[in-house]
Amino acid sequence: MISAGAHQPKMHDLETGALRDTTLQDLQDLVKIGDALDTVGSAPCVPLDQPIHLQEIQMHKVAWENSRRRANDMFEHDPKPNVNVAQYVYEMSQAAGRWFSLGIPVSISKKLHAMAENSVASFLGVAALGAFPARL
Repeated sequence: MISAGAHQPKMHDLETGALRDTTLQDLQDLVKIGDALDTVGSAPCVPLDQPIHLQEIQMHKVAWENSRRRANDMFEHDPKPNVNVAQYVYEMSQAAGRWFSLGIPVSISKKLHAMAENSVASFLGVAALGAFPARL
């Protein structure tokens, strides 16, 4: 099994050789290639041609439609997804019969740490999670 990189915003265009923003079609192609090569991990790229509020949702949707194993953890690599996106993706995972997880980056600033903790607590419907180090 191979683990691929995740959430890349740029790629080399095979036809022109130029470095360019990644698209939804790139995401679909790379997920299919990854599945054929038996890779695991998060979405290989971000579909920057999609509205920002749909990028995270599309990464899950494409992974679930085109891969046996690939999926993302909410909040895994960046704090961009919000609680509303997490709740939508959770409901989408239930309808699709696919797994859903919340990932918390460990080495982040105190400000982002608090933001991630509050987001997860809100998603879970609890007041607060407590200090992360005590739970790790």
